[in-house]
Amino acid sequence: MRFALSLLVALLPAVATAAEEKPAASLFENVARVLTEHYYDEAFRESELPKLVTTYRERAARAATFEAECDAVQAFLSNVPATHLALIAEDSFDAMHRELFGTSAPSFGFELIEYDGKHYAFNVLEQGPAEGAGLKRGDRIVTIDGVLPSESPRLGGRTDDAFLPDPPLRPVLGAAGDVAKLRIERRPGSYQDIEIPIKDYSAWEAAKASVRVIEQDGKRIGRIHFWMIHMTGPDELLRESLEGVLASCDALVLDLRGRGGNGMMVSRMLDVLDGTTSTWNKPVVGLINRHARSAKEVIAFEFRKRALGSLVGERTAGAVIPASIRDVGFGMKLMFPSFTLPEHTDELEFKGVAPDIVVSEVGPYSAGADPILEAGVKEAVRLAGEAPEKYAARRAAADKKYPRREAVGSARGMASRDIRKPKRPNKPDAPGFDPKAMKTLARMVDALGGEKALRAHKYRTTRGKRVMGGMMTATFEELQAAPNRQISRMKLPQMGEMEQGYNGTVGWTASSHEGTQRMAGEELDEFKSESDFYFDLNLEQHHRSIAYAGETEYAGRNCHEIRLTKPSGEVSTWYLDTSTFLQVGWIGKVETNMGAMEMTRVVDEFKTFDGEVVPVAYTDDVGGVQEMVTTVEEVSFDVIPAATFDPPKELAGTASSQN
Repeated sequence: MRFALSLLVALLPAVATAAEEKPAASLFENVARVLTEHYYDEAFRESELPKLVTTYRERAARAATFEAECDAVQAFLSNVPATHLALIAEDSFDAMHRELFGTSAPSFGFELIEYDGKHYAFNVLEQGPAEGAGLKRGDRIVTIDGVLPSESPRLGGRTDDAFLPDPPLRPVLGAAGDVAKLRIERRPGSYQDIEIPIKDYSAWEAAKASVRVIEQDGKRIGRIHFWMIHMTGPDELLRESLEGVLASCDALVLDLRGRGGNGMMVSRMLDVLDGTTSTWNKPVVGLINRHARSAKEVIAFEFRKRALGSLVGERTAGAVIPASIRDVGFGMKLMFPSFTLPEHTDELEFKGVAPDIVVSEVGPYSAGADPILEAGVKEAVRLAGEAPEKYAARRAAADKKYPRREAVGSARGMASRDIRKPKRPNKPDAPGFDPKAMKTLARMVDALGGEKALRAHKYRTTRGKRVMGGMMTATFEELQAAPNRQISRMKLPQMGEMEQGYNGTVGWTASSHEGTQRMAGEELDEFKSESDFYFDLNLEQHHRSIAYAGETEYAGRNCHEIRLTKPSGEVSTWYLDTSTFLQVGWIGKVETNMGAMEMTRVVDEFKTFDGEVVPVAYTDDVGGVQEMVTTVEEVSFDVIPAATFDPPKELAGTASSQN
């Protein structure tokens, strides 16, 4: 059963890559043009930005070296009032991107932070190569391979925000087989030499390695450190730890210090912590510092609203605005804000989240000391010693003031669903149409109202809303006309509208970020197939094989499992309720702005509109990256003018809509 497959799937990670800009004559001009066209604050863009461009253009033009031009760009950016604004070298960006996706790569397992021209060890990953070699946070790095750190080819480009008063932060890079030879100064005047052999490692592996139990004052305190909120996995690691090795603990210390990450993972992690999708019901202490930003600040903000426990450390960075990325040529990327998160950006940008218990981080020559962690464990012991009913009362009051997602009618979340993936390898079946599968699908058509009722309609308009990651609500509309015309639009706050369309001949995508592009090849073939108004009646036309795979349980319901293989060889699996023959959900691939990803859908409710049964509430999980809860609010079958399906004016000269 094809419903709303064609709705544009827009993922909203902390770093949203965008189409490359056409190179200009210089790095400065590329950066200036991107901000002039895409910077989120229109008023600043029109009134103040041109003055800054004029001021720094001359300095950039006088630059005798590329490094000097980069300095001019950095000075220019430091006057643009926003966070998530930085000029990043491609090697540093690639390292950040790998970490976001939890991909292991050759790593020394630490970064360098600069104070007054000197470099110190920072973000030393648990059980990483640097820690294994004896490096501690706060150690001054005197030389790398015999040269000053600033002269070392291992030193990557800066990754800190241009506008914020952050000290420069840089990765230390290397390739397989490398050994970094460091002279370090742990205490002033106390030097030693260490060697760090590079190995495949990541912040994701460090997060897993950080899970441990701390016994103090008769209490068992669990600890886990998320160096970054990765695109996938943090919620599962949190749940598995709390229901596994940390299950016997009296409280949890959740370390949120450091970079942000995927904002769409926030609600999933909070649902684990507050017991919505886990069995955990004990106090939590969150650790924050001046480097905690973005998704981690949202977690800390919502953590307090849900009364999960205490926040210990420093006020967070106040950097809560999603980052977009543009390639600006010359081996550089520009990170900049092009849209906002309505609630959290307004609440937290440049403000941050204040701790309940203030403890300052240590800096140079700290020899690995961690007073924030020590204070966090102490607070966890205190909370664990409270009467359980006191904690329960605080949580109940918070739930009343800020209802959990399930209490306001939204889906509980995919994490709490019993989704059983197909047991067999997801390889194409042999060509052909299994009679049992086709008979089962015929029963599905009957359940949808029957072929006569479905063919009675030639137009369909579907409208509703979609909540992404529990954080952002989009509105959508899908306009369809027989035999195969379709436009799907989705509008997100601060991001504008995204659209996909097909007029029977021409397919296109359009968005305020990436402009208008004509579909071609497999993308066009796929959307053309999805645009078939009578898709459910023409399944054999769109698949090379349909096979019955037996009965199974899916989302807690007994279902017929049916595998459909497209001409491309791509397989999707449908689950039809054995009693109603309506589709409980499906598992298949969808195209997103981050490439093809597996999507799992669960349908919660159907309604009948003019004899046609339509799913009106369903939850999608896209690649484990983002959860989307869709509510259909309106379905009509009124005539839609043919011109509605004409391609955008940018595609002028292409075939017009059919009559």
